[in-house]
Amino acid sequence: MGICAQTVNPKLVSAGRSGAFKRNSLYGNPATREGRIKGGINAILAIKNNPRTNFTIAKEFVKPIRSSELAEFLGIVLGDGSVSDYQVKIYCNSMHDYDYALFIRTLINNTLGLDVAIHNRVKNTLELVVSSVKLVKFLNDQGIYSGNKILNKSVVPGWVKTSCDYMKSCLRGLMDTDGSIYFHNHVTKGYQYRNPVLCFTSHSEAILHSVNEIFSDLGFNVKNSRAQDRIFIYNCDEIIKYRDLIGSSNPYFLNRLKSF
Repeated sequence: MGICAQTVNPKLVSAGRSGAFKRNSLYGNPATREGRIKGGINAILAIKNNPRTNFTIAKEFVKPIRSSELAEFLGIVLGDGSVSDYQVKIYCNSMHDYDYALFIRTLINNTLGLDVAIHNRVKNTLELVVSSVKLVKFLNDQGIYSGNKILNKSVVPGWVKTSCDYMKSCLRGLMDTDGSIYFHNHVTKGYQYRNPVLCFTSHSEAILHSVNEIFSDLGFNVKNSRAQDRIFIYNCDEIIKYRDLIGSSNPYFLNRLKSF
């Protein structure tokens, strides 16, 4: 007798039907669109509720509203950040910027609702990592592009320049990451002078142009040096004005600003 002619046990048929009905009630009929949707949702829930699973689910990302906090985050990314196809990374000096790294993590948590991993890297570097394809797309839409921000001409988003508060916050993020303050020694007419200098450095012409515009719109008197890829504030009154009007979220930079 061939296999096809064998008698099938009715009890096995009944058990199979019972199992199929139960599976369909839980996960939906795979032969229908509704069933596949239901099965997918239940599969996601099963993954979320099982800590032992090796599967990962993309983090939820809700497009943030325009705010001073968002403007500061964008300034930080334009300063010491990098954007890939899947992640956003921000770099800090592990010797004196640890508190600032914690501030950035809290800023991202509160503004974007995303988790931030902090890693110690070589050469005294702290690396903050946010893994979110949707965040990357959001940044791209803002004009902060994946890959080389210099070659791709990433810029300060236009909406930042519609509000003084937005401009102050974005400038704060840029200066806290790519800004510096130091003493400049020089001799004029036989007299030696020692002046504090506030400086912003970037190899991106587009970013330098944006920062120069923001300084100008906020009423600062700055000097440009395209040869050095820098923008300077030499006047002591202007530096005090920066301290009082813009300030800093980076404790190390703020302490230097106050001491100078």
